[in-house]
Amino acid sequence: EMLRSLVGSEMCIRDSEDTRDTSSDVKVHEPYMKGLPNGKFKPQGTVTRAEVAAILARIMTDGNVPKGKPKAKDARSDWYSDYIAFVEKEGIMKGFDDGSFKPNAKISRAEVAAIISRYKSLNNSASASFPDVKSSHWAYKDIARVNDMGYMLGFPDGTFGPSSNVTRAEIVTTINRVLDRHPDESYIDMKRPKPFSDIDDNWAYYQIIEATVKHDYVVIDGVEIYK
Repeated sequence: EMLRSLVGSEMCIRDSEDTRDTSSDVKVHEPYMKGLPNGKFKPQGTVTRAEVAAILARIMTDGNVPKGKPKAKDARSDWYSDYIAFVEKEGIMKGFDDGSFKPNAKISRAEVAAIISRYKSLNNSASASFPDVKSSHWAYKDIARVNDMGYMLGFPDGTFGPSSNVTRAEIVTTINRVLDRHPDESYIDMKRPKPFSDIDDNWAYYQIIEATVKHDYVVIDGVEIYK
């Protein structure tokens, strides 16, 4: 089930009758996440450390993740071994002080901030003003940097929720921002694709479509336009 949630959807948004002026090079955005076998995406579901490792490894290698042996012994004997070995080698994800990786542990927002900061090699000078992120927090600089770059934002109440588990809706929204992938909301509204039964009213509906449905697109004046 974990693997099925990471592989892209077979659904594709394409319309040869689209008459909008998009005279530019057409490119393709491949999906990097998939729904569950029951036809749902489970946007409020949690994400494990192994799943994040798999998503990033697949993105960085265009799906051709090399065989590898993780440093962490608890990550060597399951579907995620190659993915974890890759992100460890790239320095994007690290194990814990006890030598474990905890592949099946739910990943927190602070952990994702640190991972994104490493993935993007961020070193921008920034400060965080979230009341629940003290300057002494282990991920303070990472949280400040990803927030400053607009990759991860706080909640409406002003907090960041560093210890809160990242949801599937949040992870696709964050990764889309990191990859500079922006859903064409007007086109999605026109076609209203329904690859999953539980996302229509979700706040991240457009972001989920961007991450899970293959689509042709062009970039006009810095704006992603689906074709």
